[in-house]
Amino acid sequence: MNGYKKNKKGKPFIILAVAVAALIGLSFVPWSKLTGGYIKDFNLFSDLFGISGPVTATEQLDPELSKALAHEEAVEEPVPGDGSVTTPTSPELVKPVAASRENGDMIIEDYTANSQGVAHLRAALRQRASRPVRIAVIGDSYIEGDILTMDIREQLQDKYGGCGVGYMPVSSPLTGFRVSVSQTCKGWTEHDIRKNAKDAYKSLAGEYFTGSAGAHVSYKGVSKLRHLDGWDMTKVLCIAPAGGKITVTTDDGDHLFGLDASSDSVQCLEVKGRTTSASLSGNTSGMQLLGMYLDGNSGILVDNMSLRGNSGITHRKLSVDLAQQMRKHVDYDLIIVEYGINALSSQQKDYSGYRKLMEQTLARIKECYPASDIILLGIGDRGQKINGEVVSVPTSQNMVDAQRDAARNAGVLFWDTREAMGGEGAVMAWREKGMINPDYIHLNAKGGAELARLFVGSLMKATGE
Repeated sequence: MNGYKKNKKGKPFIILAVAVAALIGLSFVPWSKLTGGYIKDFNLFSDLFGISGPVTATEQLDPELSKALAHEEAVEEPVPGDGSVTTPTSPELVKPVAASRENGDMIIEDYTANSQGVAHLRAALRQRASRPVRIAVIGDSYIEGDILTMDIREQLQDKYGGCGVGYMPVSSPLTGFRVSVSQTCKGWTEHDIRKNAKDAYKSLAGEYFTGSAGAHVSYKGVSKLRHLDGWDMTKVLCIAPAGGKITVTTDDGDHLFGLDASSDSVQCLEVKGRTTSASLSGNTSGMQLLGMYLDGNSGILVDNMSLRGNSGITHRKLSVDLAQQMRKHVDYDLIIVEYGINALSSQQKDYSGYRKLMEQTLARIKECYPASDIILLGIGDRGQKINGEVVSVPTSQNMVDAQRDAARNAGVLFWDTREAMGGEGAVMAWREKGMINPDYIHLNAKGGAELARLFVGSLMKATGE
């Protein structure tokens, strides 16, 4: 009996030891490499016991950026494809300015021609009762899962009205993570513009989808966030040169669409009417599905378009022709560009090569959406741990300076995210407040809401609201 009690008392310690050993072992698995970046590397042993080493995942530059920087002609020559891209070279046109605040709000720096600022957005807001104002937020894992974007959307819809999440991919690995919509999907293949150099379907979202037999996607509104329990119009944008049929189902039943077999242009299928859910089914050979849009009829719409690991430089190759076709159905009053995390390295001080490439990206976006206001966001503060102490990545300001120069030379607006957060050391303060994930890079929901509040305050000041 005594032996039994002794063994029983020792079991919890054995279980704990095995669990700790397993977690430490898992810390050394290259998760990011094995999963293509969907699971980040971590080092629990380091975090628990203060062992020297970086707190962030292994630094991984966008492979497309590495290729472009390795070939000088990728910076100096026009990008091949439809249309031409030229890099603006007028740094004397507008003098660079240091980040500044007004009544606590970070000023959106205006490097546009004739200092027009957000004139297009301002005009669109005056028309919001007759047609929705549309904003795109394009970026990397900093905004994936609708982080930051969903709170920008909610805060703007609070003020100006509107409903729905806007753009949605038909396939996503984040369906269980994103809280701004409920999505289920199967049978779709994603095509990423970074991996298909010769592909013609290079849209602002950076991806499109093809379906196999039985492909299906469904969306349902949510009540966790305001204005997202339903929407007024369901749109499908696709290209289907072989024709075919698609069924879109909303609250009022099935809607069968026949696709134009004589056209290789963008087709838009619309189902009007308030709904709390929508689904799409139908396998059409050769169809490229560009995305679905769950939209309101007025107020504000904010689309989230994120690609993990993207540095933004592949958007130099956006299709101008495709954008012109899509603009007939989905156009933008403001495009917010969030990149830089996947071009930042603690060892890299000179980001002039990245700056030139981003100038080309901004020039191509302007070419695709000539009537849109464009705001480039600088990177947020990022941390790293050395000898148990977390500090800001020392080259972060170098990247911000390069991004500001890119905005200035390209003639767009710039918002200093890092300075808005508090500047040097901000990431540690945000982590202490529970607003940054343990990697000291990515915002959590609480941090996204706070950064959205800061950005929307700056945007309202720029519009004069």
